[in-house]
Amino acid sequence: MNTLERIQALAVKELQVDLASLSPETRLDQIGIDSLSLIEFLFLLEDEFHVRFPEDKNEMQSVNDLVLFLDRAERGQRLGAA
Repeated sequence: MNTLERIQALAVKELQVDLASLSPETRLDQIGIDSLSLIEFLFLLEDEFHVRFPEDKNEMQSVNDLVLFLDRAERGQRLGAA
């Protein structure tokens, strides 16, 4: 399962959002959840991917922003472990 698919699966399970509404281009403020639910979802992603998002989460505007950040963080963890 790639990063996008993992994000989508977690969102469908935890946020009860429609999978079709979670394309890479989807803005996080358009997936039909309130800001508290979004923050809680980011915490779930941190736990799932073993990363920490930056304090300024404003740079996380779309599903693709999440994918890119998580992929970079995962690559960095693998490089650090080598």
